[in-house]
Parts: sequence; C-alpha cells; structure tokens
Amino acid sequence: MAGILQSVPEESVSEYSARTLGMIQTALMAGVMVQSRSDPANAPTSVEVLEGLWALARNAGRAE
Repeated sequence: MAGILQSVPEESVSEYSARTLGMIQTALMAGVMVQSRSDPANAPTSVEVLEGLWALARNAGRAE
C-alpha cells in the first residue's frame, strides 16, 4: 500500500515505509470499512477522514 501512495513499485518500498505509511493506511482503511458496515449513517466521509488526519498532524507537530 505504501508503494501506491509513493507512486513506486511495491518491491522498491523500504521496510520503514511499509511499516509506517503502509500500516497506517491499512489501519485507516480497515477502521473506516468497519464503521461503514456497522453504522453507515454515521461513518465518516472522505473529507472528515482527511480533516482528522490533518488535525492529528498539526497536534503531532506541537508535541515535538
């Protein structure tokens, strides 16, 4: 999955990228999928997911 975001072949993705970028992408997809299946009316939209990610990134920058 990290290869898709980085626009590179899967075999050229570093172990670090696979364990960070790839894992978080997989976790987000799984979480949104579960929410969509269990309570579709309240599942987050793509905009809400992206805004949540931006908020996490801003907060992570403050922690440094």
